[in-house]
Amino acid sequence: MDTGESPDRISRVGAELRVSIIGAGNTGLALAVHLLSSGHEPLVYTRSEEKARRLSGDHGSSPRNTLTQHSQTQHSQTQNGLTVTGRYAGTYAIPATTDLSAVARHGEVIVVCTWANAHREVFDRLYAAADGHPLRVLVFNGNWGAIEAFSALQTIGGTLKPTDTDQPADTDQPADTDQPADTAQPLNAAQPSADTAQPLNAAQPSADIAESTGMPYVAQLDPDRMTLHIEAVKTTITVASVLPEVSIPIRQMLGDLYEHVEYAQSVFETSLSAPNPIIHAPMCLLNMTKIEQNRPFHMLTDGFSERAEQLIAHIDQERHALADALDVPYLPIVQQLNGFWGSDYPTLTELFRSNPVYHDVPGPDSVTHRFIQEDIPYGIAPLVSLGRLLDVPTPTCEALLTIYSDYFGRTFAGPDFNRELIRTVAKAE
Repeated sequence: MDTGESPDRISRVGAELRVSIIGAGNTGLALAVHLLSSGHEPLVYTRSEEKARRLSGDHGSSPRNTLTQHSQTQHSQTQNGLTVTGRYAGTYAIPATTDLSAVARHGEVIVVCTWANAHREVFDRLYAAADGHPLRVLVFNGNWGAIEAFSALQTIGGTLKPTDTDQPADTDQPADTDQPADTAQPLNAAQPSADTAQPLNAAQPSADIAESTGMPYVAQLDPDRMTLHIEAVKTTITVASVLPEVSIPIRQMLGDLYEHVEYAQSVFETSLSAPNPIIHAPMCLLNMTKIEQNRPFHMLTDGFSERAEQLIAHIDQERHALADALDVPYLPIVQQLNGFWGSDYPTLTELFRSNPVYHDVPGPDSVTHRFIQEDIPYGIAPLVSLGRLLDVPTPTCEALLTIYSDYFGRTFAGPDFNRELIRTVAKAE
């Protein structure tokens, strides 16, 4: 695992990067605030015109115009913009748009911060909206996002290639905020709107695709009040590319924002190491009656136990076996979470009890929560699918998936794997 700083990263720190963010939820807006605070130029995509107007502080649709207003708005007490507490406290005018083609033009890096359920539709729409413009895509939270991005690119005959030598994104045209469409929630059965769909003969895109292991922010958005509380920023983020190297602009952005950046050798490594599903899936099942009755509880303290940790350990071992079969490194979950915060607790129980970041993590208040609706199909189901393809037993994951399917009376289908896709991604890396 590469943890060194490249000369490319060092030479760009302090310079402005244009970063497009798809998804205006907790992570997407925390990233936007972090970028603004670090002197960069974000543009957030949301499907909601009202949300775009409120985020930008009603200062118009141009990213540059909105950024000019940021310096005047950051510490003012106003109903416009996003009010942030915790880290980076202040009021921020967040450049926002509902035009996906503007997102494709603006971003030297495009960061996808949506539910994993939305990834495939996001990529289908983004590639169409790019109209041949080369893209550098980073999927926050992994969960097989890079695999989905690659699969979508294959489907339309696009090209996977490094983009470091391409011309920067064209930002001469202002972002158009008169288009529909929010990917902070799963898009499920939604169809591409007429405003974002492109002709079938649109130019085929090329893309450079990477993903992170998890979300780097602990943040909570109140969309009604338009407030965001940023509790913490993880000290370590792990990233891998479908190509042999993560592109220079992505490295520059990560190196400027995060204290310690690790570069994994494979997107199989980053997705297998996604920290949320391995914890959320069993913990939601063990606390399901509380969730259904909307009884408040803290997921990782009063909702947790040493026996629950034993169950998580079994899933951890099965993921490790899959990583071995794919010949990629794997860091057990206890070591991984300790690495996020620079701690050294021997068990999850002690880590959750001792690290204040985990004390107030609320349990889901509904069975529609992403801890269930995202982490089962995109966290547990893929492990079962990979296990069957690779002849690796995953009895705990299979049992968990079966119980969830029986409990809810439906299947939890995630990304579609096949041996050819696995071989192609492994060869590209």
